[in-house]
Amino acid sequence: MSEENEQVIRRAFDALNRGDLDAAKRLADPECEIRTLTSSLADRTYRGHAGVEQWFADAGESWEAISQTPERFIAVDAERTVVHLRFKARGKGSGVEINQMATAMWRVRDGTVREVRNYATIDEALQATRLSE
Repeated sequence: MSEENEQVIRRAFDALNRGDLDAAKRLADPECEIRTLTSSLADRTYRGHAGVEQWFADAGESWEAISQTPERFIAVDAERTVVHLRFKARGKGSGVEINQMATAMWRVRDGTVREVRNYATIDEALQATRLSE
């Protein structure tokens, strides 16, 4: 993983945490794919800039506040990085607070995010990236 890729990922988390849709879309490739644990249950993938917008809308329907803080970066190859992060959120309406670790594989190429895929554990993410080589 290049330092540049890590900085792209950090800027993306920063945009997500600020709720800055425009900044998130600027960092996303027009054909990016985002697959969260929740969207996986519905067999759904967010695609392209419209998908980024939909992810923001869906997150806003479920959560009053979201904070995602990357704590560990694991380089898989030149494009893929597994990120272990702290996910904090407060449920919209319920007020239930979540504070847990989460894992995502990020694919960055030419300074843009091409793919984000969430996994339950670091081991699951690493195994999935090795299987897709």
